[in-house]
Amino acid sequence: MKRPDLSIILATYNERGNIPNIIRDIHKVCKQSGIKEEIIVMDDNSPDKTANVVRKLMRTNKFVKLVVRPKKVGLGAAIYDGYKRATGKYIMSMDADYAHNPKYIPKFYKKLQQGYDVATASRSLPGGKDPINTGAKVYVHKISVILSNLLLGMRLTDYTNNMRMFKREILPKDIKSKSHMFLTEFLYKTHKKGAKIVEVPVVLGHRPAGKSKLNLRKEAVRGFFDLIKIRFDL
Repeated sequence: MKRPDLSIILATYNERGNIPNIIRDIHKVCKQSGIKEEIIVMDDNSPDKTANVVRKLMRTNKFVKLVVRPKKVGLGAAIYDGYKRATGKYIMSMDADYAHNPKYIPKFYKKLQQGYDVATASRSLPGGKDPINTGAKVYVHKISVILSNLLLGMRLTDYTNNMRMFKREILPKDIKSKSHMFLTEFLYKTHKKGAKIVEVPVVLGHRPAGKSKLNLRKEAVRGFFDLIKIRFDL
């Protein structure tokens, strides 16, 4: 079987209300752009039976794959597991709740064709926006970017955006973070390997169904200590 051009990883936990539509929209964009894709759903044994919805979709959509993990371990762990299972020339991850609009996929794909190794989304570049999160969340994000740049020696505007695409050969062999800080560790380790990283401005969206799993206070505190661990490889 011919290798797909692109593997797209969707990590899910209680997303049965969104998963059919996001898969449909991803496939539509890829088909219009001439991209042969596989979509790998990494489900952390969702109580709402997200996996059953995906199994039904798999009957008529051969490009959809499902991996049900025994329990909820963490977003980073689920995404990294998906990365390692991907068979495409390029690998991408994005949120299943419509925070990331599939319409941006061709822009990321083009960046890799232009010679970049990693294309990662930014809500902070001109043309990007986060219309949902305001107030404290905005300041937490800005502070985390400043700290990340200082500690990691990089110059990015968004480290924890899950919408990113990269060449499969650049995938780090080992990533320790299990939480959303996996996303920062991934960028840091690809940077250390000499990867050419480019940011792509995106406007974040709002989930049409379900609830966000983000606990701002908890993630902010844990994120600071995880950043120290990433920098010193603890």
